[in-house]
Amino acid sequence: MVVALTEIVPLHVRTAGFSVAYSLATALFGGFTPAVATYLIHVTENRAVAGVWLMFAAACGLVATLLAFRTSWALKSKSEAAGRSIEPAR
Repeated sequence: MVVALTEIVPLHVRTAGFSVAYSLATALFGGFTPAVATYLIHVTENRAVAGVWLMFAAACGLVATLLAFRTSWALKSKSEAAGRSIEPAR
């Protein structure tokens, strides 16, 4: 995912775009996982239910990956049809 994310972000904002996306994902899923898991265990009284949160996080990652590649392919197709390059001129 790291390689895919760096390749779909435009060159002139690659460092900032990658760092923001990575930091948000880490904060949302890494930071809140203990609290969500504890809450789910408390509500359901089933210690295995924390896996539901992990499956949700994995599904979010899969959907984001599929949407990112779909969007990047659409942008690439449009720019090739117009005879332009996605990357800025150097």
